[in-house]
Amino acid sequence: MSDLTRLFLPPTIGAGTQLFTSAVMTVWNSVTHANTVTNGVVTYTNLPVINAAGLVPGLVLLANTTAGPIVLGNLVQAT
Repeated sequence: MSDLTRLFLPPTIGAGTQLFTSAVMTVWNSVTHANTVTNGVVTYTNLPVINAAGLVPGLVLLANTTAGPIVLGNLVQAT
C-alpha cells in the first residue's frame, strides 16, 4: 500500500486508545520546531506541532492519529 492509502481507510486506532493524551515536552526549539516529547516510557522526536505560538517545554496535549501523535499545544500556560 502507498502512504496515501491510509487517507481513504477508516481509522485504525484500536479500541481503548485515547484520542487525546498528555505528555511532557522536554526539548523545544521555536525556530526549527525540533522537539522531544516523552509519554510514559515512549520518547518521540520532532513530532508535528499544530500551534507553535507560545509553545514552551512542559506539559503538552497530544492528539493520537493513525499517522502518529501530533502536539496540539501546552496544557498549562505561563502567566
